[in-house]
Amino acid sequence: MTYIGPKHPRVRDNGYLAFVRQQPCIHCGQASQACHIRSGSVAYAKPPTGMAEKPDDKWTVPMCRACHGEQHSQNELEFWRQRGIDPFALAIKLYAKYQAQGGGKTTTKKPKSRTIIQPRGFPNVKRKIPSRKFGE
Repeated sequence: MTYIGPKHPRVRDNGYLAFVRQQPCIHCGQASQACHIRSGSVAYAKPPTGMAEKPDDKWTVPMCRACHGEQHSQNELEFWRQRGIDPFALAIKLYAKYQAQGGGKTTTKKPKSRTIIQPRGFPNVKRKIPSRKFGE
């Protein structure tokens, strides 16, 4: 059984997420939630995010619940293009503003480990591998 873990540990910044939630939605101006940008961009040195992974919290923009749901229901880059929004530039600008106000205490989330037991027919081998929670 093969396990492929995250490409790199996720950098978290709960203070920044709280800061983002205080901003209005970047599309409609309503109350917002933190929306992680999953797509990658070579121009902004933002790596793409794999399945069941979230990017670092600095790649977050404010979006209301409806816009956020719409963004996840289609091709993400097409969603941004249709609205004329560069989410990468906006995320960089917001994070710089947050840091200028004294924020920026980050933590790195390290994967926990769990035990995998091989299915019947395989040797009974137990080994520790990093676990990944769904939706993180």
